[in-house]
Amino acid sequence: MNCSIESFFEPLKLGPYTLKNRIIMAPLTRSRAVGEGRIPNDLMTKYYKQRSSAGMILIEATAVIFTNSSVDKLSSAILDSIYSLQKKIGTGCGR
Repeated sequence: MNCSIESFFEPLKLGPYTLKNRIIMAPLTRSRAVGEGRIPNDLMTKYYKQRSSAGMILIEATAVIFTNSSVDKLSSAILDSIYSLQKKIGTGCGR
């Protein structure tokens, strides 16, 4: 296999999507969800936007049940608004 650094910057077809490069940011728990329900916020949007040159970003974990989260400030999916707020992060990154 011939693999060079330049190949990381070539587009990659992934199902129906074409990534602008082959750099994928792994999910990291940043513990920045604060306030009632620990929902995603502008600080999280800014964090991901700063890293949006990656071909793909896997965003951090979201607790399914707020009370069972063992990580402080981890976003929680208990609110119906979570989808629109996570979508805001993606839109803020140009996705």
